[in-house]
Amino acid sequence: MEFSNKYACLIPLCPLVASRLTGFFSFLFPEAARSLRRPCAAFNTFSLAIATSVSLSLFWKQAATHSIQQYLWARIPKSDFHLKIGLLIDPLTLVMATLVTTVGISVMVYSDSYMCHD
Repeated sequence: MEFSNKYACLIPLCPLVASRLTGFFSFLFPEAARSLRRPCAAFNTFSLAIATSVSLSLFWKQAATHSIQQYLWARIPKSDFHLKIGLLIDPLTLVMATLVTTVGISVMVYSDSYMCHD
């Protein structure tokens, strides 16, 4: 399965959404969150695994094509001021994305195992 570079937004979005949902759920339902700690950790680990697979796929695609792409969105368009937010997909970015998501999975698994008695 070949990913397009348009899917690069999934790399930061998957862990962000998972952590926000877990935090929101544990804030609203603290008693239920204690009993559902293991499924929440599995959900967060799964979202990191998705981000890792996307970053690895984009890394291999970039290694084959040697392309650098940039996506920009104008957030505050005014006549004299433009705030542009976007994604830059280059070799260094994809190496760091792969490294950070891989280390994030190992930290998530370790912290889940470490906190299993609390």
